[in-house]
Amino acid sequence: MRPSTLSRLIRPQTGMAMIEVLASLLVAAFGVVAMAGLQSRAASVELEANQRAQALVLLQDMAERVSANRRNAARYVVQGASDLGAPDSSAQDCTALIDDRVLQDRCEWSARLRGAGVVLGPRNIGAMIGARGCIESPQPSVYVIAVSWQGDRPSSIPLSSCGQNAYGAENLRRTLSTVVQVADLEAP
Repeated sequence: MRPSTLSRLIRPQTGMAMIEVLASLLVAAFGVVAMAGLQSRAASVELEANQRAQALVLLQDMAERVSANRRNAARYVVQGASDLGAPDSSAQDCTALIDDRVLQDRCEWSARLRGAGVVLGPRNIGAMIGARGCIESPQPSVYVIAVSWQGDRPSSIPLSSCGQNAYGAENLRRTLSTVVQVADLEAP
């Protein structure tokens, strides 16, 4: 056979390159969507971790304050209020309470719960979303300090009652707590 006859019998394939390009684009699109979902989830997890870290700092702060002022530890007990009974709690207002260490501690903790540690313009942004602090005494010389805040994704419902029914759905509430036991060194 002559080459011209052979070329007439074998037809060149047409359109396969276009199908391959479309298939590649489809695979790439799925990859991009998956990466966007992964990035979104990573941002959510980072927010949760940041809020948990802030809560741990606030929790430890109040535990140390109660331990340092053990003679007046019972006066720290406040349940379910983010302002802890203090007047408009900001860092500046707490200095007026210098004569009463317990009120000053509660006021400063309340200001930190409201985010007074970091200010952006007129807003306090240095705390968790909807942060609340609770201090209870289930028995003499035992104090349970809890911090609650609103998470951004549903999770299991915390056992602590701090912040209960304050965030809409209970599975959005996050809570950390610690127990401080104060020894009575003056007891017989």
